[in-house]
Amino acid sequence: MALSTLFDGPRQEVLSAEEEADLKDLEAALPEGAMIRDPLTRDRFGAEPRMLAFLRQLEGHRPQAMVVLSPEGDDAADEAVAEARAMGYLLVPGERMAALKPPSDVEILDKTTGEIRFGAGTDWEKLDEAAVTAGLCAFPKLAGLFDNPLAAARAGLFGPVRERRRSGHSWRVEATLPPLTTMPEELVFLFEAREPAERVLARLTREMAPLYAETFPASDGYILATARLVAHHGWLDKPEATGLRLFIGGPEPVRRAALKFAEGHARRAGGRKLWPQGLPPRADLEAILASCGAARLERATDLALPTPEGARVTPTLRAIRGEIEQIDVITYLRDLSRSLPEAQQTLGLIEDPVRPQSPDLTEESPDSVRAHG
Repeated sequence: MALSTLFDGPRQEVLSAEEEADLKDLEAALPEGAMIRDPLTRDRFGAEPRMLAFLRQLEGHRPQAMVVLSPEGDDAADEAVAEARAMGYLLVPGERMAALKPPSDVEILDKTTGEIRFGAGTDWEKLDEAAVTAGLCAFPKLAGLFDNPLAAARAGLFGPVRERRRSGHSWRVEATLPPLTTMPEELVFLFEAREPAERVLARLTREMAPLYAETFPASDGYILATARLVAHHGWLDKPEATGLRLFIGGPEPVRRAALKFAEGHARRAGGRKLWPQGLPPRADLEAILASCGAARLERATDLALPTPEGARVTPTLRAIRGEIEQIDVITYLRDLSRSLPEAQQTLGLIEDPVRPQSPDLTEESPDSVRAHG
């Protein structure tokens, strides 16, 4: 991998006189400060996985969204979206995409039951601070596995949740958090082959349903060890070696017993316990690979989707609160001449940086609700 692929020139965003005029008209139609053009803010609130935002930054592409709408209040959000639509800016991927910045407030609805409401734009630090103040656990140790609390809620980490939407866009989430004393602990094991790691995950998920469990390719650990973020282990060099990562929570007596049971079962199956401090955030791994001219993508197993030439595809298992799904981890060297569209095609996304897309179809009621879990 060549470090020369770290950067492919400054980010390019050449706008026509008409496009500049349209953006100025939109800004004039909105309240002061309700439109943001900062590239990193546009990256953050775009509708694509974090890895694609990394590629845009490293390869000099413009952000996915042309602007971010940043309204003050719920009603102002509907008005901002309506103004943007009237001028041809839509909340879907395309040539004139506008992203909507959701609220980032956190409200404790009931400390006793753990009911909480947080804005879809809330980050992990703010959610954890509010939760700890109320004596609740927002699972901060798992923050490195999800882009933000909204993504974690959609994946089922918080159990059943209600996702409120405005103008077809995620707006607020209502969830129930457990007491702070149930903070989960992380266990990481390494196996010489994939099959025993998957067998252990399946059994533990069936018998004790850990909060989160996943298998991962040993190559992930090798890269982190090469970057000196974790200690090296000889098995990381084995092509079939597989890691198993567990997060087990609950009241302390229950948690301790569950951790002991999980560790004993993993050891009997040939697993070796490693990295007692846990693994770094997944964003660190993705950034290391991207800076070295590679990409690491995750997608639900789908044989119909294309795979980049020369890619290594590793089937993995992921279980959240007892629900197992198969995820393919795809790692490959990027071709800078087509890196971004190739990644989009691999993930089954329709957006294309040079092709306009279909009209915005997110015509929902102003305050619609979706339930997860």
